[in-house]
Amino acid sequence: MKKKLCLTVVYGLALGFLARTATASAADIELTVTTAASVDRKAATVTSGIPFAKGQVRELSGLTLQAGGRTIPAQFAKLAPWEDGSIRWALLDTQVDIPAGESVILTLAQKGKNVAPSQPATVKQEADKVVMATGPLTLVLGTKKSGLIETLSVSGKDILTRAGKGPVIVTVDGKEVAAAAPDSVTVDHAGPMRATVSMRGKFPGIHNDLLKYTARFHVFANSQFVKVEFWLENHGADGRGKKGKPEWFAFDSMALDFGIDTGDSTTVHAEGVSVPPPFRLLQRCLKQGKSGPYYRDNDFSYTIHAGDEEKKRGDKTDGLVRIQGATGALNVGIRHFWQNYEKAIQVEPASLRLWLWPTEGEWPRPAGGRGSKYSRRLRRVHSAGNFMLPGSVHKGHELILDVSGRPVEAAAADLSMPAFARAPADYYAKTEALPGLFTADAIATGNRTADFKLKGVARSAAAMADPEDAGSIFSARSETVSFQLGYMTDQSYWYGWMDFGDLSVPGIGQVSLHYDWPMLALHEYLRQGSPHALELATQMARHLIDIDQSWSDRDPPTGNALQRGNLFPTWHASGRDSGGAAPGSTFLSGVALYHLLTGDAKAREACMRSAEGLVRAWESIGKSKVYGGGTKVDMEANAWAIDSFCAVYTLTGDKRWLDEAMKLFDTNVASKRKSHGPHLHSAGTAQIAGQSYIGEDRKYAYAIGPFCNLHRHTQNEKVFKLLQEGCETPLPSDSFFDGPIYMAGLQAYVGGVSGNADLLKAARRTVMLAFPESKKPPVFQPDNKDWSERAAML
Repeated sequence: MKKKLCLTVVYGLALGFLARTATASAADIELTVTTAASVDRKAATVTSGIPFAKGQVRELSGLTLQAGGRTIPAQFAKLAPWEDGSIRWALLDTQVDIPAGESVILTLAQKGKNVAPSQPATVKQEADKVVMATGPLTLVLGTKKSGLIETLSVSGKDILTRAGKGPVIVTVDGKEVAAAAPDSVTVDHAGPMRATVSMRGKFPGIHNDLLKYTARFHVFANSQFVKVEFWLENHGADGRGKKGKPEWFAFDSMALDFGIDTGDSTTVHAEGVSVPPPFRLLQRCLKQGKSGPYYRDNDFSYTIHAGDEEKKRGDKTDGLVRIQGATGALNVGIRHFWQNYEKAIQVEPASLRLWLWPTEGEWPRPAGGRGSKYSRRLRRVHSAGNFMLPGSVHKGHELILDVSGRPVEAAAADLSMPAFARAPADYYAKTEALPGLFTADAIATGNRTADFKLKGVARSAAAMADPEDAGSIFSARSETVSFQLGYMTDQSYWYGWMDFGDLSVPGIGQVSLHYDWPMLALHEYLRQGSPHALELATQMARHLIDIDQSWSDRDPPTGNALQRGNLFPTWHASGRDSGGAAPGSTFLSGVALYHLLTGDAKAREACMRSAEGLVRAWESIGKSKVYGGGTKVDMEANAWAIDSFCAVYTLTGDKRWLDEAMKLFDTNVASKRKSHGPHLHSAGTAQIAGQSYIGEDRKYAYAIGPFCNLHRHTQNEKVFKLLQEGCETPLPSDSFFDGPIYMAGLQAYVGGVSGNADLLKAARRTVMLAFPESKKPPVFQPDNKDWSERAAML
């Protein structure tokens, strides 16, 4: 039975006006630290963004952290300022013990002096190296030659040695090319709780020097492990447009190569298998049938080999490996190992190779059945049996190198299930510091029916990220979906390094998240605290940053910094130069919030790059053949760009970005308002297709949230007047937009700002009309029995 994906986008701050609002004060903030790990966590690392109301905190030096009334070591860094210079977001680094399945309460206060850790994280730059240390652990990074990691030692004993080649590309003709010494080295954080160093460089002599890398290394106080983030970056062109030249890179495989020395009698342990080197763990997703290969959830398989002998076979592995010898031990893992297949870990007597793209893999993957032909354009660059890294893609991986001697499961928890310090949901709402509109989960309108339906929406959102719920996105990923993806027919692309984080929408197929899903998942996490929602948001954000973000400057300048559209690759049969990288396909609120909550530097880099790209793109509207005249009057495209500019304002405190948002409002939106009325469309433009509305009717609905957000930031009277008129003016005669949750948000926002009780009552009535009677409307389900036809259409 065909499944449907249903989601109602609720702009929480707008609905929050149905409840009482308050302002965050400078009082102590209670933080709850949770993790999805099922093991005891000793000194678990916690890195979390904390927001503050405007003027609440002006100096980081006054912040302290307490556990059980005792001040504990913590590190604070400014992530984002308010326009008045006060701190909007700070990044907290600390460590706490967390018993399995439990949580820990911390208190953030402004009580003066912080305390230092007993073994602080330090970083020292020398002429030809950077030395990072945390007590017994020392990491030496080479800055003048290839290899990156020179040594990783514990108590003076080198576990990783100078024999490692570092990042290595194996070309299609079998040649190994090692990454060159870094062109730049940056100390991002200098401790005392966490030290971070970034290194950027290239792979010399191949792909016209357009193949580059970024490596980021983190060490933590009192800890004996290193977290590594590594991006393989194609700075060539995606090749959009009819005349575009795709600069995709074909390669056989790619690995991170380390020299290793754990002494005599070394044994490798994984998935219950213990063998001496040589050892190889390989994860794939491939089932060969009569009609060809398949790539479905039940087609995953991994193998463990000792030399040429197969020792074990299974379906999915997290890829956790322990290497134990007479003089040392190393736990190693790659986050999202099976989800980002193909992957492999290979251990030889004196070397360790983490195959981020093993030689056994291939992408684009061949499809089975009739009609599964590559497009003509892809055939120009396709290399059978090899991997293709599309132009403008920066694909990242996270891994851990742990020399502490603890069980591998504990190291895996630090890598894949990071502990996070979460404030109460109403605190986030009261600060008004988030990029988008947000309110707490516990909304009480005073109307029994409306409150029942709002609780149903909250349950539905929680189920979205619950792995055990049949209606969750996690469960949906086990379904088989067939569709045409622009370049080839495929089966169930829920996972894989080029589609990790995607969603499937009925009638469309696989999409690159389809609007701002990371924001929705992060809001769910902040409201209800499920670590699974944070994990889902992480997967989605990583996809937007690595895959959807256009990182190359070699495509048309008006689209080369934006996010791609719904489908990937974005080559259109029409040969449009934009290739889907248009202002209306860029959504920055979720990526900005991900940066503010996690401190992820790549997320901020993507936001700032896209923001500048949006400025260029909108300056070209009406002048360039790239977009034509249609985008100028497209209110959905204008609104999402306005929302993205507001998101970047929250990152920077720079009023320039609000000015850019107002430029669009004062020109394109104002012009559409004058010609079409306050709903930005007139009779004859709304259409019903199946169980949804399309055309200008839909575009106005999608614009409501961004316009409310723009007014929240600017308090501009013209913006508020448009919102007021939207409530007061009858809708066009053929409009289907007569009661969806978008209108409830509009009525609630305007009613809350103006104090209009009648509008608040109207918002409650709209909520009661728009949502079904179910206690938990499914997000992903076999059919829509719980949704009336009218509610589904709304």
